[in-house]
Amino acid sequence: MPLKAILETTDGVPADLASHYQQGDDGRFYLQVEQVGTYALEDIGGLRSSLQKERQNFRQAAERLAAFEGLDADAAREALKKVGEMTNWTPEDKVREQIEAQKAQLLKKHQAELAAATGQAEKAMSFLNQHVAKSAALEALAAHGGNAELLMPHLLGQIRAAEVDGQFVAQVVDASGAPRVSMKAGNTGDMTVAELVEAMKAQDHFQPAFSGSGASGSGAAGSGGAGRPGGVVRLSWEEAHDPARYQAAVEAAEQAGSQLQIGEYQAQ
Repeated sequence: MPLKAILETTDGVPADLASHYQQGDDGRFYLQVEQVGTYALEDIGGLRSSLQKERQNFRQAAERLAAFEGLDADAAREALKKVGEMTNWTPEDKVREQIEAQKAQLLKKHQAELAAATGQAEKAMSFLNQHVAKSAALEALAAHGGNAELLMPHLLGQIRAAEVDGQFVAQVVDASGAPRVSMKAGNTGDMTVAELVEAMKAQDHFQPAFSGSGASGSGAAGSGGAGRPGGVVRLSWEEAHDPARYQAAVEAAEQAGSQLQIGEYQAQ
């Protein structure tokens, strides 16, 4: 049987239980309980009353705030300030304010239209840049017998469209985006896409991607020729550890029907 927290009298209560009760100022007897952690025997009437009041205050505040839902506090303060100023305005002041409001609306609309136009222009320029760069790269690769599928990714990052005398032309650029100068003796102009392809063709690790290059030695077709079935594409052990060189050599050998030789061994 649970013990009562308060007794009007301890008469009839066993002595061992009555010893746990203490008489208060009001004459009643209160059970003495030692607090453990957050658990204790207390009069929580005041706490309940305070909690109910806080809940009521919260509901009332929420109802008042609901009327201002969607409003910006700073904008509302500015509007109230403006209303206060307008009470003393002359007709001229009102006309001037209307003009300023219309100007602000037109400016906002113009900025939105300008942003949209800028976005469209950037998309168009990106498409034009890709078209001009790809066309010039394909033309140069075709002239030098280059494999477009293998070499195009290496070329497009170095070519951009540039406007010259009202015409868009392909321009070779460096890593910083600056135009590259021609490497040919006596030529101080810009490097052409054809010259860029020629430079790539002279590099060992790109030679397998060119047909009929006639190159020999490391990274080039052997006596059989990479362009003829039965030829050999050779890579040194060092070159074979370069993923880009190895992949280019594998694809070039497969397309030419040749064998790939790494060091002294032929890859299967």
